[in-house]
Amino acid sequence: MSRASAQVYKDGKLVAIGIYCGTSDVLYTGLCHSAHVAFDTYRTGGMDRKCTCGKPPTKVIVYSDYGGGFWWESEACLNCMAVTGELDPLGGSDPYYEEEREHHYTNGQPPCFVDQWEVPR
Repeated sequence: MSRASAQVYKDGKLVAIGIYCGTSDVLYTGLCHSAHVAFDTYRTGGMDRKCTCGKPPTKVIVYSDYGGGFWWESEACLNCMAVTGELDPLGGSDPYYEEEREHHYTNGQPPCFVDQWEVPR
């Protein structure tokens, strides 16, 4: 089971850290303020979260350093610290899909990338 950190950006600023599962190519929905806390939370089974506040989602960019690194657009509730949008940017990489899905990612780092794994306070 391969896991990697994922950074979440809003308006070009780092706002959260998540966990990307490289084995199934999907982002866990839970978000934290540091990679250390995210991995600790993952180990205790707390990275599957949903938005419970009912507020509209925020458009975000998600960057995973899995493999060579890639990023995609999604949505999140930063109040509930949960991703509510695209979790599977690779689309048809899963053989269980009945038909090929469109890919929604860009290789490399997003223009807003910062090399830090804790959200500035």
